[in-house]
Amino acid sequence: MKSGYIELKEVPKAEINIIGSFLYETIAAFYAEPENQQKFEEWKAKRQQDKLRRLK
Repeated sequence: MKSGYIELKEVPKAEINIIGSFLYETIAAFYAEPENQQKFEEWKAKRQQDKLRRLK
């Protein structure tokens, strides 16, 4: 095993579920705020504009 590398199959499923649940709750709470939703929409629009500029 490499240093700093986690072998997923060695992590107990219960631990993965706990981490996943925590991440879901944290992300859901973040995006429940209208200000954060707006920032995300602005980020998506900027990303799309940058993508279109690169294609020109």
